[in-house]
Amino acid sequence: MSTTNSCRSLIDRRQSPFSVPGPSLTAFKPLLSFTASSLNMVSLFFPVAATVIAAAFAVTVDRHRLFDYYWVCEKVLLPSFSRMINLPLERTFWNLLILAHVPLRVLSLFLYYVKFSSSASSARASTLLTSVTLLLFIVAGAFDLTFLSLLTVVGERESGFLHMVFFICFILSTEAFMAAHLLLSIRCGVKGRKETVSFRLRLFLFFALIITVALLTTAFSLFQGYCVPYSYSTFAGLEYCTIAMILMYHSTALLDLDFRLNVVYTGKEC
Repeated sequence: MSTTNSCRSLIDRRQSPFSVPGPSLTAFKPLLSFTASSLNMVSLFFPVAATVIAAAFAVTVDRHRLFDYYWVCEKVLLPSFSRMINLPLERTFWNLLILAHVPLRVLSLFLYYVKFSSSASSARASTLLTSVTLLLFIVAGAFDLTFLSLLTVVGERESGFLHMVFFICFILSTEAFMAAHLLLSIRCGVKGRKETVSFRLRLFLFFALIITVALLTTAFSLFQGYCVPYSYSTFAGLEYCTIAMILMYHSTALLDLDFRLNVVYTGKEC
């Protein structure tokens, strides 16, 4: 497998759920070694930091622009998060950190794909249903990241309508990603205490998100169509809950992906 004057990125067979054909990694010089958990921790840090920083500036620096004003027919008690990240200062940090985490999420998605592919083969669960579900998992994950990036770049100031459309598509692709993720866990088997805790938490968040999004949609419709008192503030509060649950869901990768990755050098020169 190895050739002279070539560099390759390999995952240590001794500590990962899948194997790489070829000679043992002990024959290669390691250039970089890190755990999948540390990768996911950094990936999670960016959106969490973006959310916290945007909210902090909103309630301190720009409080007068977000609270206690009338919009359409109601005094806003809680601003929507979309409005927060539409302000210049909040938007700068939000866009920078959210877009920076996308490549790391792509790598995490790839690691999940390899894990489930290997687990399905080991558990002899490689059926058409598993293959289709794995494809849905990858496609939904890709759409999730695409629409998150789009609603980040296209805010309310550019187009309120497109921002809303991208948000809806993001939520739908997130739900599809979660459903495929849960089904793959069932098909491939849940092993060990960490994966069991992760699966139960993901299952709870999946159904909790469905209920929250339904309530959020209802509250927004009541505000737009009938101007029901406190409906907009209710919508904003449910939007906060939606963001928190999505972040919590992705944090379960810290429990699911628990192996070491090694970048190794297979020759004298690269």
